[in-house]
Amino acid sequence: MMARCLTITLLPLLALSAACHSSPSDRRPGTAPTVTATPAAAPLPDTAKLISRIATQDGCKDVTAEMRLTGEAEDGKPVQFEFRVQRKYSAAQTATLLTVTAPREETEKALLAIEKPNQPTDAVSYLAGLKKIAKFKSNSVRDFRGAKIFVQELLGMELNQYETVQAERLMEGNESLIKVTLKEKSDVSLAFPRAEAFFHDHNQQPARIELYDAQNKLIRVARVIEVKEIQKYQTITKVEIEDRTNNRKVKLETLKARYDQSLPDSIFTEASLTKLISEASRKLIK
Repeated sequence: MMARCLTITLLPLLALSAACHSSPSDRRPGTAPTVTATPAAAPLPDTAKLISRIATQDGCKDVTAEMRLTGEAEDGKPVQFEFRVQRKYSAAQTATLLTVTAPREETEKALLAIEKPNQPTDAVSYLAGLKKIAKFKSNSVRDFRGAKIFVQELLGMELNQYETVQAERLMEGNESLIKVTLKEKSDVSLAFPRAEAFFHDHNQQPARIELYDAQNKLIRVARVIEVKEIQKYQTITKVEIEDRTNNRKVKLETLKARYDQSLPDSIFTEASLTKLISEASRKLIK
């Protein structure tokens, strides 16, 4: 039975990528698993619903998650930082506020994004030194201590902005998987125009997501490592991310998650964002 809520709150942050191996000990790094088509012995589940449950966290009103990212920057130096993600869902939009909480010198960084169906996402940050609002789209890049990340990744991949073009069962080793091929619905400025989502057939939980650029080249893979139940929601708590372009890996962990808190609309505004970043900047100067 499909888990009630599959929280990828942020496969975000990193290039949804993962070491996508079915048997890690049997394969050299970077090689693909052996995948073969298998006859559909039973009807496929509603794949649109599978994707929607990830994108909307299966009907949660809202969520606050504390996350940790560890990996390497472009220069090879180790990177670790923590951030808070607050998301609120409605039929008209998904609002997200992402705030860096550690290390201290990065705590003036925050991003507010409003996602609306079939429209380019509007994301903004505030530059305290310049007293200016900076605007971004899904394919914009943000720099976190040398780790360059697309806005789309920070927003959990914006899976509602895709449409399903193909779904099939595959055998990967001894396991049956459901593969869903997705493409960008329209010109909404996604960083990854094509994606392939893989689900475990026996419980319909996500296994990994593969992301492709405009040249149809696989550049990211994110593998779900651990799922835990939090407040009766099945929450993805560990993800391994592989950047195929730069040959780097990172790990994303959910340290804490709280659901259905009735987050106020007021925190998802430019005025609130400006105040948040200004206060963080003043604290850093002291």
